[in-house]
Amino acid sequence: MLAFWPHDTPVPSDDALLAGLGAEIPDRPWFTERCVLPLAHSADQARISRGRVRRAMERSGARCEVMWCRVIDAVELNRSVTRCGSKAEVNFNAAVELIDRIWTRWPDQHPRVLVDRHGGRTRYAQGLRRALPGSTVEVVAETPTLSRYLLSRRGSKLTVSFAVEADARFLPVALGSMIAKYVRELLMLRLNRFFRAELPQLKPTAGYFGDGPRYVTEIKPVMRRLHLQPSHLVRDV
Repeated sequence: MLAFWPHDTPVPSDDALLAGLGAEIPDRPWFTERCVLPLAHSADQARISRGRVRRAMERSGARCEVMWCRVIDAVELNRSVTRCGSKAEVNFNAAVELIDRIWTRWPDQHPRVLVDRHGGRTRYAQGLRRALPGSTVEVVAETPTLSRYLLSRRGSKLTVSFAVEADARFLPVALGSMIAKYVRELLMLRLNRFFRAELPQLKPTAGYFGDGPRYVTEIKPVMRRLHLQPSHLVRDV
């Protein structure tokens, strides 16, 4: 069930899905080939799943207003880490971008935002003040399992909480995690199709550390021809 697509109609392609999520895809040749959806399930299976989620949300009085996804590929990540100092800071800044979009969209609603805790970090006030200039940040709680802050600006308020294992405890966080992983898989599918068109015998990769080095080694002839550096495809941290 997607807020930007009729619930009884399947999303026809990853282009439509990514556009609806506001997921801006970097302009790279390996991200250009669209995929027809659904991929792993039939349209009927997807419709049944959508119906189950819709009924569960109706019973709980919840509804989906928007779904957003921020895409950061290897090129942007490597540049941002150099600028910000760490991958954790880049991830935090991306999360705050989405938090600010929520706040801007519902300034009079006092949004309550839940975020999965970033690693072992427990203090976020300074980062929130830096990322949201003009806002006041009040620490409500900073415990081993929960960090909560009340933000104010121009008479508008927002509460943001960073919770341990939030994706296992809160539906919006779980959905956010699923969306991020699915978008990643779609982009990896595009990447694999691009390089396999150049090297038909190439074994696809999921892009994780265990198999990534093998893949980069095997596509080196294509990388040389396209004048690509490893940093175009592989994150430095």
